[in-house]
Amino acid sequence: MFRFLRAAEHLRSRQVSNSLVSPAFSLNKAGQFPTQSITPCAGFSSAKYVRQSYQDSRGYTHFRKKGTASFGAALQDPRKLAFAGATLAMGSAAYLYNLETVPVTGRTHLILLSKESETYYGERAYAQLREEHKSEILSSYHPAVRKVERIGRQLIQHLPETFPGKGAAHLSEVEWEFTVITSPQINAFVLPGGKVCVFTGLMQMFPTDNELATVLGHEIAHVVARHSAEKVTNEIFFTMLKIALLVLIDFTSVISATVAIGLELPFSRRCEHEADLLGIQLMSAACYDPRVAPGVYSKLGQAENGQKEISKYLSTHPTGDDRAEKLNEALPSALARFSASGCSEYHGTLLDVFRSHATQFASKPTVTDDEFKN
Repeated sequence: MFRFLRAAEHLRSRQVSNSLVSPAFSLNKAGQFPTQSITPCAGFSSAKYVRQSYQDSRGYTHFRKKGTASFGAALQDPRKLAFAGATLAMGSAAYLYNLETVPVTGRTHLILLSKESETYYGERAYAQLREEHKSEILSSYHPAVRKVERIGRQLIQHLPETFPGKGAAHLSEVEWEFTVITSPQINAFVLPGGKVCVFTGLMQMFPTDNELATVLGHEIAHVVARHSAEKVTNEIFFTMLKIALLVLIDFTSVISATVAIGLELPFSRRCEHEADLLGIQLMSAACYDPRVAPGVYSKLGQAENGQKEISKYLSTHPTGDDRAEKLNEALPSALARFSASGCSEYHGTLLDVFRSHATQFASKPTVTDDEFKN
């Protein structure tokens, strides 16, 4: 008891002494700690020096840990509540306003990139690509280019009936262009704004119209679903997530790899599957046999050289076998559209044979890269 009184007297004497820094707290006449929140010391206004107190049911006062105000205290501040509510309302409104629905699959996705910006960046990338490959780009009069152009235009002609409604309203403003590049690569891609590029190596691997229509339908479907704009939108949130995780874990490479494997790559593979499903519907409406499509991706899968299990998780594209399996599941609806379009069962097979022989007599077959060049 006497020790407590001496300690209290000692604290009281320190309170009245001159000090460079004001005391963090003081005792009242009863020698008890105050029950109100304590203000920070002068010179130490940072939030980590703020100490708060609370009183329990027995009347004892306790200090909280150093730091900012508790969540419960924030809920009692009307200004903070108003700010949080306004932020949430604006964020929700922006989210709902920018939601779009992908045709056929019905998947809703958030798109923050405007159609004008998407087209602008696509045209810039296309101009750069043409400059880099200007010596390898075939002229518009070349048989290979004419073939790609013919099939591509046939597919585009059936876009409105295949994808009606608001989900594909942006397609009316797309200026489609088809480019063939002399290269042994088995590849094709599309840039935002409808710039489709095909390599001659792919045309050699898939010489028939039905096979090429499968590939072109897939690329056109990426534009239909606005996958490029969705990727840009997702990159914003993926970057924010990486920054948030870096605050907690200071392992940049581990975080980047985790986000890539867990979010970015699965998103990319989902877009490829979605483009396959949209593409098979489009080729069916344009009277190209959808039964050829699974075989196209099975053929591509044979070139994966035993890396199927690894590429399932570490690749931007699904394996050929996975894509073929999903397309086989989608065949009934594609065949129904094929029949509803009034297409003959022999449209693809006999017409491909006729065009193949016509090309053979008209010009020398384009087999090597040199023969693809002008």
